[in-house]
Amino acid sequence: MGGACGFLPSVYAQQVSQRDEGSLLETLEEVIVTARFREESAQDIGQSIRAFGGQEIERSGIVDFEDIARRTPGLAFNDRGPNRNEASIRGISQLVSGATLDILPSQTVVRMFVDDIPVSSPNSSQRDFNLFDFNRVEVLRGPQPTYFGEGSVGGTIRYFSQDPDLAVTGVTGKVALDSSLTDGGGFNYSANAAANFILVPDKFAVRVVGFQRDDEGFIDNTLTGDDDYNFYQSTGGRIIVKAQPTEQFSVRLAAHLANDEVGGDWVADDESHDYESSGNVFQSATDIDEYRLYSLNLSYDFGPPTLTSVTGRYERERRNRVFDFVQSRNTLPILFGQTGNVITENLADEENFTQELRLISQLEGRFNFTARAVYQEAEYIQAAEARAAELLPISLIGNDLLFGSLANLEPATREHKSAFFELGLDATERLK
Repeated sequence: MGGACGFLPSVYAQQVSQRDEGSLLETLEEVIVTARFREESAQDIGQSIRAFGGQEIERSGIVDFEDIARRTPGLAFNDRGPNRNEASIRGISQLVSGATLDILPSQTVVRMFVDDIPVSSPNSSQRDFNLFDFNRVEVLRGPQPTYFGEGSVGGTIRYFSQDPDLAVTGVTGKVALDSSLTDGGGFNYSANAAANFILVPDKFAVRVVGFQRDDEGFIDNTLTGDDDYNFYQSTGGRIIVKAQPTEQFSVRLAAHLANDEVGGDWVADDESHDYESSGNVFQSATDIDEYRLYSLNLSYDFGPPTLTSVTGRYERERRNRVFDFVQSRNTLPILFGQTGNVITENLADEENFTQELRLISQLEGRFNFTARAVYQEAEYIQAAEARAAELLPISLIGNDLLFGSLANLEPATREHKSAFFELGLDATERLK
């Protein structure tokens, strides 16, 4: 069962038919994209693009990356649960086994951006982003390093949130509610709302979006006694501020945030193994996944060219604490000759800063040019530690540490600098 409401039209989707009396048929003519950093129809760009406009996202019920992948030819993904996607385009992938994806960080081959800020994770655990009230999604198939830098050899996926509407008056908004039942599981629901506030007509507006999603699981863990423990809960929102002091100058400030909790989906066991509790309590696997994204776009139209500055920071932290039955069943007996309870905690922390300058022409003639300079700095920490209370009486160092450490961690750092210039000539309608 489910429910939804009406939606505001997307500014990037152009309708070319009108509703006749008693007819609800609407035709979507084109979606405007910025694959070459200027507004163009996807049909006019000489590369393979799958573009989702705001209307299609809402009409088709697209809510996360899985929905995008299933509707995009050539885009495949290894679905390891919420916020753990590994994307590949046209067969280009990292060729890393599923067992080592989380412990062998490496450069991505399909890069992802939200509001022009890179959000790709180096360990193939790409986040899902709530797509309610997003303006569009662009999937660019084929090598894209020239435009979008390292990590784009397979392709690029770009998400764009909706701008505040400066033209409407007063307060406008929309709400979407949805519910369902999982066979063998429980009740699922999502609630999304967006509001547009005009503070100064045609000059200053704010758009606020909030969302809550709760998916009950369907896997029962007989070891811990938890039912439906592979759940997914996500709470967050974003605020977009747009100012247009003059016709030439605009400012866009955005803040995205979400706090997710994901139940375990692989740390499940049956009753065939006899574990000694020794005072410890078996724990279900639970991942805490939080992200923050901040961006500032400044744009000035000098006439033919437009100068744009994009400044952004992305932060994501994931923590997982779980009863590790693999280490309890294997490592402790092998090394210490006894069974026990191993509690493993994993940490993945990533941060990146981006500064970009663009000079883009929108000439009406045959010539157009693009100039860009980009600086990016990223830090990444990935670590784990396992502890067992049974080690404390026999430990030579006086603690219960089995392996690893989450203390005094030094991040791995990456720095990226690039400059790019392109001059294009539309010699004829067929020759570019």
